[in-house]
Amino acid sequence: MRNGLKTGGLLLAAALLFGSLFGCGAKASETDAQAVLETALQNSLAADLFYWKETDNRAETTQYTLVNVLSDIDNKTYTPYVDENGDYTTLRIQVQKQLGGKTVYEAYCGDSTGASGETKAYLFENTRDEAGGETRTKTPMTAAAYQESDAFSPYTLQAKLRCLTGLTAADMDFSADGCKIDSRGHIVQMQFCVRDSFLQRYRETYGEPSLLEGAKRVFVEVAYDKIAQIVLYVDEPIAGTSMQMETESYNFQLVYLGPKFSVPAYDETNADGTPAWPDN
Repeated sequence: MRNGLKTGGLLLAAALLFGSLFGCGAKASETDAQAVLETALQNSLAADLFYWKETDNRAETTQYTLVNVLSDIDNKTYTPYVDENGDYTTLRIQVQKQLGGKTVYEAYCGDSTGASGETKAYLFENTRDEAGGETRTKTPMTAAAYQESDAFSPYTLQAKLRCLTGLTAADMDFSADGCKIDSRGHIVQMQFCVRDSFLQRYRETYGEPSLLEGAKRVFVEVAYDKIAQIVLYVDEPIAGTSMQMETESYNFQLVYLGPKFSVPAYDETNADGTPAWPDN
């Protein structure tokens, strides 16, 4: 059975940990923040169904990415449908990338139903160029295979949450303006500055700068014992003045059950009768 269905005991342990650390509206110490973050990361990385949205303003052109790994759930038990091997029976994946507000890439993968009612598994990809031209292809592939592929690796939670992995109490500075940690019910919000010790260690470990590098302040929200949001703040100069304004340079939002979507029909045709999704 997949990892996302095995986390009941882990979530219970996390809930007990949170209950012991925080009261309603209480503040916590840096040491508590590390324990909360480590538990939330462990829970999040155990999930293989998720929906995330990312807005990246660090470059001149804003990049927006959406990833939805979804399976239908039983409305009575609120658990995904699985077969006798514990595999999701309706697993499907959606990826969308925008650059400057224009969609430049879309992918759908999962079971596709044709006009005859026959079902086949395909990866559908649509790439758009600057002139507005489209390149559409379909490749035989199951959603499970796509999820484990190198092509999908940049979209996994392991890749997206790596920026928080290994953060210790010593790496998080809560002493600067706007930095704090608060808990309200099942929500924990922390804002901190990242010390150079972590940024250097990250570079040495992964051979590249951390996503957190250059941020004035980092905001992390933990909801129901899982990572829910990461926001990076920077100071941007105000044109024509010597003043600066704090802005969001990066915003990552994560939930664990996304909106429903459909996989295209593998035999869909254009108005002229040509295949809408040619074979790759």
